[in-house]
Amino acid sequence: MLLAAAPALTRIYTPDQFGIFSLFVAVTASILPAASLRYEMAIPIAERGETARSLIHLCAVILTITTLLTAVLLYAASNLFSSLENFHNSWLIFAYAGAMVTMGVQQILSYWLIREKNFKRVSLSRCTQSMATLLSQILLGINWRSPLALISGFLIGQTSGVIVASTGLLATWRRVSGTEALCAARQYKEFPTYSAPGAVLFALSSYCGLFIVSFMFGPAAAGFFGLSLRVVLLPIGVIAQAVGQVFYSRAAEAHREGRLGSLVLKMYSRLLAVSLVLAMPMIVAGPGLIAAIFGEPWRESGYFVRYLAPWALLEFGLGPLSRVPFVLGAQRQDLRFQAIALAVRSLFAAGGAMLGGPRTAVLCLGIGSALVSFWYTLWILRTLGLIRSTVKEFLTSAVAAGACALPLVVVQLWLPAYLPTLIGAAVFCMALGGIQYWFRFHLPPSLKPNLSN
Repeated sequence: MLLAAAPALTRIYTPDQFGIFSLFVAVTASILPAASLRYEMAIPIAERGETARSLIHLCAVILTITTLLTAVLLYAASNLFSSLENFHNSWLIFAYAGAMVTMGVQQILSYWLIREKNFKRVSLSRCTQSMATLLSQILLGINWRSPLALISGFLIGQTSGVIVASTGLLATWRRVSGTEALCAARQYKEFPTYSAPGAVLFALSSYCGLFIVSFMFGPAAAGFFGLSLRVVLLPIGVIAQAVGQVFYSRAAEAHREGRLGSLVLKMYSRLLAVSLVLAMPMIVAGPGLIAAIFGEPWRESGYFVRYLAPWALLEFGLGPLSRVPFVLGAQRQDLRFQAIALAVRSLFAAGGAMLGGPRTAVLCLGIGSALVSFWYTLWILRTLGLIRSTVKEFLTSAVAAGACALPLVVVQLWLPAYLPTLIGAAVFCMALGGIQYWFRFHLPPSLKPNLSN
């Protein structure tokens, strides 16, 4: 939904304004994993309901403390933000604190709803959040074209999502003692010890390119990069997070029953088929598609999208897979990997920025990110003994996606400047991908032999 509204937003706001807003979201998202020390991740896997309630109480207390500490640190470092045009430091501090509270509370509530298998409420909360965000940003932007309008709309959307997620929960809540919360904290101490630092490192590695591009080339380049992240990683992140949360609620049980490998293979093969089909239009015709959809001034983002598409392809399947280390108790290995990933992505992005312009920096970032994502995926699949099965699924999906992309390749070669045909070919490419996905994964088994004869 946010992606669908982006064409309207790019015609209201400038790349510079988008760049400042993208930096705000990146900073908040980088701090957020430490907001409740990742204790919310233990809520779905707690064996007793009383323990899960104690964890929610613990998360709320930690979130309050970390939000206050963040506000104090931002106030102490307010001179760092004095160069941002039209920003008032006190407003910025309140905005960061509000974003941390609303996003942190929504995380906690989402994991509780997942534990209760109330996926309908989770989906409704996310839809409400997206709709409120885009409507607020569009309406505020009509008369107030400023990064503050984008930030205000973002906060309104987050608050709306929290209200929907919390509806009906207070009536069933009961008081939790401090002793119970401390017992839960000791029981799941591996989450703040390994998972929280790993999540912060993961967020920093995801946004380090944006920070480096902004620092080296200014807010306009950050705006182009922010739109490319919105086009490439936002929809992937939303889908992967939704699938990953459902997978996480079932993975612990599957691990106890000895069928975790089959569950991972089933999920990953489907995500792989979808990601390859989605990545093909971005790789083949990224600049033309971005210019047609978001406006000619944003064509530069299309090159960024093209360079980031292989990384996005791997991240689409890796999102749910990243829950596997928590199920297997391998948080320490995951923390080590996240530190290496941050170092590799930062070095590639900084090296590209010094060698050339923003395109070179993003190209190098895409290469480094794809390498570390491939390495991480390989580690998880090898741990579960799924390398051979996954290679077979990848080759099958790659051949199918390549065949679906042929019409788009032809159009790109012969009519690259005719944008309606380019968009039509991209839609046709994805439609073919949807058809082949249905044939592979949803066709009744009784019909498959008939089709192969």
